[in-house]
Amino acid sequence: GYGVREAHYGAVGEALIDTLAAGLGEHFTTDVRSAWQAFYAAVAQAMIAGARAAEPARSAAPAVAAAG
Repeated sequence: GYGVREAHYGAVGEALIDTLAAGLGEHFTTDVRSAWQAFYAAVAQAMIAGARAAEPARSAAPAVAAAG
């Protein structure tokens, strides 16, 4: 894995929404905010599900020694 934990997704989502709000200004309407929040929630849930599904495979895989 790349070190992301489920707890990180909330902070990333908040940062994304804050960045979009700052960048879009008055164009970041309530509808736009809602759409981005729904989109990010779907992406985050898919990524979390994928990470959970991959976890058993990672723990079952044999350790590979670094070439030296």
